[in-house]
Amino acid sequence: MPNKKYSFTFTLSLLRLSEFSMVMNALLRGQGTKDELILNFGNGKIKTGSLLYSELSKRAKALTPEQQEFYLDADLPTQKLLALLAVCKVYPFIRDFILEVLRNKVLLFDDQLSRLDYDRFFENKKELHDEVLALSENTERKVRRAIFGILLEAGLIEGEDGQYQIQRPWVSGRLEQVIRQDKEEWLMVLLHH
Repeated sequence: MPNKKYSFTFTLSLLRLSEFSMVMNALLRGQGTKDELILNFGNGKIKTGSLLYSELSKRAKALTPEQQEFYLDADLPTQKLLALLAVCKVYPFIRDFILEVLRNKVLLFDDQLSRLDYDRFFENKKELHDEVLALSENTERKVRRAIFGILLEAGLIEGEDGQYQIQRPWVSGRLEQVIRQDKEEWLMVLLHH
């Protein structure tokens, strides 16, 4: 997993599973056009719809063809995990948070996650990445809110008010297989192995 410069456009949307599924169906099965989805996503506002469509299609295209096909036929919990995988492939900041904080806690049998854990991670990244250091306080809050929202939506954590419990999701044999065919290390973002 290459070390990339961090991008924070994930703050535009959480997992947005319903809209993500619409993009996947449009890309793979021709169900709906880009223009129709943009109008739908933006409730008539082209700019808003375009931003969301761009974000979600970038994530969809990050999945392998096998992962994309499996997504369309998978149950809801598996779709959430594949959507999270797509987010992690596009956004190294989220991937790193999961690997460096959640996964390490799981390995140490610590299933509690607090805002302090995130704050430590964020401060460490400020020292290593100028783009993190350059974020305004408002953007910092949006990034934190988006990350916790994505993790809640994907089912990797549950709780509220800065106190969360880490959940290790069930990874089916088929999901494990389509991820291994891509790169086995990606299983770690699902707290698997």
